[in-house]
This record gives sequence, structure tokens and C-alpha cells, in this order.
Amino acid sequence: MKNYKILIIGLGSIGKNLALSLIDKGYEINVWDKNQNKNMAICKYLRINYIKNIFKFIKTNNTIIILAIPAGLAIDNLIYKNINFFRKKNYIIDIGNSHPNDTIRRHIDLKKYKINYIGCGFSGGIHGARTDASLMVGCSKKNFRFLNKLFLDIIGKKNKKFLKRISDNPSAGHYAKIIHNGIEYGVMQSIADYYLIMKEIIKLNDNEIIREISKLNKLIGDSHLLKITKKIIEKSKSNRFLISNILDKVDDNNTGAWTVSLAANCKFPIPSISSSVEARFISRQQKILKKIKTKRNNNKIQLKKIKNEIIIISKLSIICCYLQGIGLLEKISDKKKISINLRYVLLSWMTNSIIRSNLLKKYFLKIKNNKIDINSLVQKELSLNKRKSLINIMIFLTNNNLYLPSINSTYIWTSLATQKKNIAFSLIQGQRNYFGGHKIKFYKN
Repeated sequence: MKNYKILIIGLGSIGKNLALSLIDKGYEINVWDKNQNKNMAICKYLRINYIKNIFKFIKTNNTIIILAIPAGLAIDNLIYKNINFFRKKNYIIDIGNSHPNDTIRRHIDLKKYKINYIGCGFSGGIHGARTDASLMVGCSKKNFRFLNKLFLDIIGKKNKKFLKRISDNPSAGHYAKIIHNGIEYGVMQSIADYYLIMKEIIKLNDNEIIREISKLNKLIGDSHLLKITKKIIEKSKSNRFLISNILDKVDDNNTGAWTVSLAANCKFPIPSISSSVEARFISRQQKILKKIKTKRNNNKIQLKKIKNEIIIISKLSIICCYLQGIGLLEKISDKKKISINLRYVLLSWMTNSIIRSNLLKKYFLKIKNNKIDINSLVQKELSLNKRKSLINIMIFLTNNNLYLPSINSTYIWTSLATQKKNIAFSLIQGQRNYFGGHKIKFYKN
């Protein structure tokens, strides 16, 4: 690697912080961004080497290019319109949220020019970029060996055991990142729903909610998302950052919708994740009706009971997100025939990723022959008492005119998955047979 220069393209929050992190670790880093005037001044202030003529730089140097720009057309335009400037044996590492189909297409196209295009899932946000991040790397053994030191410095040398090549296939890293983000959507919704109940129904103050979230975190085990939630609530005590003053409309990037699309393609159920994605869509819709005023249940005995039950069910809803995501990744690996190493994916998520928690350690140990038995893990979690608690909470939510995506989807998934017989599905078989001539399958005697 010593004969190669490192060029980071894109100086958004991730690109800029990654550049600073690698400089701190002894690298000479070159950067470029399409917004030259703004970023040249920033780079001069931060003492980062800004490249004015990017394509002259690429053409005259052996270069390792790290792409930290928006996925899709921006990357295609950068590469395909300027392909003659790229040198043979250059490396392009895409750390953005690219669609795996784009990743494999670019890999195949650039291989003709002897340019190495690598899909690398990146997690950790701006803080991870600035210190130590999480990487999901899909590439050949040869490329992984060559880039190992750089990858190791990005995740932090102390995290060496967590750096693994998850597949030969360059698209694997971006498949893993999409599912990572799908899990992230679901867990965030579960935590937010828990906060809503604690705040608006149980009527706890901020300090009391922080204590409750600490209890939930103890049950889950060192969840990064629960930790940052506590910090956000602490921050909300300031009048400048009241959560109640923040608009109740949530944006999304494409990865949530892609997770749902991949699940549909694999015919694999992920209701906890898909409901959280759809909830964001709904949040941005124009309100159809004025909010119906509903008298809330203020029975102290019942509220105390719900408070005790909701923490157990919130844990269950978070677990559902992880299990559905891991199960989907297993299906993708089989369907796409890309041999994603599930244990190595979970290793990469265990350190520095947004979804890191002790749950990942638990499921890491449950993976055998690159398979995970989702059904048995759910059954172990769904005791009779938990089932009763879930039903109690569903009744409570209905009576109080509340819909919580995380709780409702948990109820739907666990109900349908545990029913020995569901004649509604039997009827649908009959309907399909009647209008489409689809063969009916019968119970075996």
C-alpha cells in the first residue's frame, strides 16, 4: 500500500470525519468534493490536503479511492463519465449505502479495466467515522489482504478480531449494510414507542424515563441505540432541544425500503422492520382526519401493571427486529448464492456499529453451519406469561386509541407464527384455486 495515495471523495459528515480520523492515525489523506469553494476553505482550516483537479490526480497516481458520496447516479456519473482517467490496479472502496445490484454491476464493469471495485458496508455514524467505525467487507482474499491495514485503522486496531471478510462477493457488504439499517429502523421504532408510552400514557418525567430506559438496556444488554436515547432525553431538558418541539415527521434513506423489498423478493416475513419503515412514510403524509380525542385510561393500578409489562414486550419487539434481520440476511445469501458468512457479519456489527448490543453476541453463538434457527429462538423468548402481557398491552392500546408499530407487529408475527391452524389461510387457498386454478394442498392424514 505504500506506493498508493488515499483519496476520499465526498466531504459530508462521514467523509470529513473519516479523513480526520485517518490523519490522526498517521495517513496522508487527499480529499475532493464537488462543492469546491466551500470545502477548500474547510480543508485549509483543518489542514487536509484538498485536490483541485481530481482526475489529473487519479490519472497520475496509484490511488485507493474511498467513495463517501450519495449512492446511485452520483457514483455512476463520477466513474463512467471519467473512466479513462482511472489507472489499472486502482482500488475504489464504496462505503456509501449503495444498492447491491449497482455494486456488482460496477464491479463487473470495472474489472474489464483491471480496476478493483469493493462494496464496503459502513456503520458508526459521524462518531464512528471520527474514531472507530464498523465495516462489512465483501471482496477477494487478495484485495482484503492488500487493504487490511487500512480497514483495520478505520475500525481501530484494538478491534482486530472484529475485522473479517464476510464474502468473496463485492455486493455482500452492501447487503449486510441494508439489513443492518433495516434492523436499525425497527429498533429505533421500538424504543420510540416505549418512550411514547412512558411519556404520554404513564406520565413519567424525564428522569424517571431515563431510569426506565436504563432498565430496558439492562434487559437487552449494552444497546448503543438505548444509550444514545438516554443522552437525547438528557439533552431535551434544555429548552433549546425539547423533543415535543421537534416536528413529528421522519425522513428515511432508501435502505429501509430496500430491506422490505428484499424480504418480499425472498418471501421472508419481517413485520417488525416493515412496519417501522411504513410508519415513517405515514408520518410524512398529510393528516387525513383531525385527531380523535380519546379519554385516556388513568387507572393507577392498571397503569402500573402496563408499566411492568411494556418493558418486557419492548424487549421482545427489539429481539424480533434482530432475528428478522439476521434471518433475512441468511435467505439473501442462499437466494443470491453469495455465501455471506453470518458469524462474520455479526462480528462486524458487535463493534462500533449503530445496532451493537449484547444480543448480537448471543445470536453469534447460535449460528451453526451458517444457519440460524429463528423459530426456536422466538419460541424461547415467547413464554406463556409474555404472551399474556402482549395480549394485555394490545387490549390497553386499543382501548386508548393507540397504534404502536413495534408492539402491533410483534403481536402479528408471534400470533400468526404460533397458531397451529389458521382457517383464514385455508380459505385463501380455496379462493386462489377457484379463480386461478392453483393447486390446493391438503393436510396429510
